[in-house]
Amino acid sequence: MTLIDLPPGPPPLTSDSDPISPFEIEIPNVRGKLLLCRCPGIRARGRKGELWIRDMEKDVQEMARWDLGAIVDLLEPHEKLDLGLWELDSLIESMSLKHYLTPIEVMKSPRGPIVSLLRITMKQVMEVLATGKNVAVFCDTDMGRSGLAAAQLLADGGMPISEAIQRVRACYYNCIETPDQEDFLRREALMIN
Repeated sequence: MTLIDLPPGPPPLTSDSDPISPFEIEIPNVRGKLLLCRCPGIRARGRKGELWIRDMEKDVQEMARWDLGAIVDLLEPHEKLDLGLWELDSLIESMSLKHYLTPIEVMKSPRGPIVSLLRITMKQVMEVLATGKNVAVFCDTDMGRSGLAAAQLLADGGMPISEAIQRVRACYYNCIETPDQEDFLRREALMIN
């Protein structure tokens, strides 16, 4: 997309105008923090109509300053292709961090084998956080799936699910976007308890 192709309206949100920054969630009894962020390098229209034209390398370089031990990527493979992010995995891997790929469908909750993969990933994330390192979690622009993963981590650590959802939404209003995602978390919490 070039500047000539831009539709009329507010200017796009870029890595320069709106640097990637995390929404921090403190997890009880661990030193590291969970950092929710938008997808590095995303070039798409958000669900509120805002236009994101980000620089993937600048975003990943900024994330490298966050004292990370791992990154959790919740994008589906086809999203990376659709959004022109085919180099994202190799950029993240060049940071020498643990890189957990846990693809969850947009605006949905995990299904099938992804439910087990999310459980395993959250256990590994807790281990990284316990070392004092931070963990970044991203999906696309609105952080519904990232919020779901954060609330799941809090619930797995013993926090009542209603409190976990409230804490995550206090961090960013649009975390856990759909009733389906909230229902998933409540069902998972019943299985834990």
